[in-house]
Amino acid sequence: LNEQKQLQVFGHDWLGAPTTSCLAKKPDKDFDGLLLTTCNIDENKSGLFEVLPVEGKQSKVHIVSSNNKKSCLVVQPLRNNGGAYGPRGGPQVNVGSCDHPWAEWGFDSS
Repeated sequence: LNEQKQLQVFGHDWLGAPTTSCLAKKPDKDFDGLLLTTCNIDENKSGLFEVLPVEGKQSKVHIVSSNNKKSCLVVQPLRNNGGAYGPRGGPQVNVGSCDHPWAEWGFDSS
């Protein structure tokens, strides 16, 4: 998380130029999950999150939406065996209930 509590990722475009994006605050209807968006806090498109320990589970956390304390980042089930890339294609991340195991994330504070 960055200083504004956005989940920020770094990468590069197809030309090799560095890029920075943040996780959106609302799921995209067409993709059925969260997409990357601008980190410009004034545009109000990115989500704000908190990392909170899961009670009774060491090294497990919930990534909780700052807008709705009952919503956590969740990993959606892998559909179609991951599609063309198989399990390497990775599951979609979305916002959902904090009550399910798919809302628990491994966390190493070091």
